[in-house]
Parts: sequence; structure tokens; C-alpha cells
Amino acid sequence: MHKVYLNLPRYRVSDLIPGARAYGLKRIGRSYAGPCPICKGHNRFSISQGKDGFAWPYCRKGCTQGQIIYRFVKDGHLPGRKKYTRESKRWN
Repeated sequence: MHKVYLNLPRYRVSDLIPGARAYGLKRIGRSYAGPCPICKGHNRFSISQGKDGFAWPYCRKGCTQGQIIYRFVKDGHLPGRKKYTRESKRWN
């Protein structure tokens, strides 16, 4: 079961690509996989596109989406508080 945090900023997979490359993730089909930026485990982390069109970062060891997004923001690979909503189709 995935932990979902409704108050997290939501990003598209294309927003996470620069960070994915910086952390050494490789493209596999329509997703990215490789070492987790939190626990550094090999081949246990992936970023894929969910049914809602937003990115779903997932670590098989159990690192939360909040930890992963925080690491991307902290390392400068994502804007901090901007949110993209499906209803507005633009950055708020």
C-alpha cells in the first residue's frame, strides 16, 4: 500500500527528470528507475506516471513520497511551493 500525502505539491514526471538524472536514475520505458535518493538502495526506487497524470515516486524499502519530494526540493531539482492542479491546468 502506498502512502499518499494530499498536502504535498504534485509534479509531473517531466518536472522530475532533471533530478532523476542527477541521482543516476535510468529511463526504463515510460518510467525512471535506480538507486533511491533517500536510502541509497540499488534498484529499489522508481518514478512512474500515475493514472491521474502526476508522478509517483516509489521506494521498495519504504521511503515516503514526502521524504523523496523533500530531497528533490532540498537539492534544488524542484521548485519549492508551486503546485500544479488538474483543474487549473497551470501553475498556481
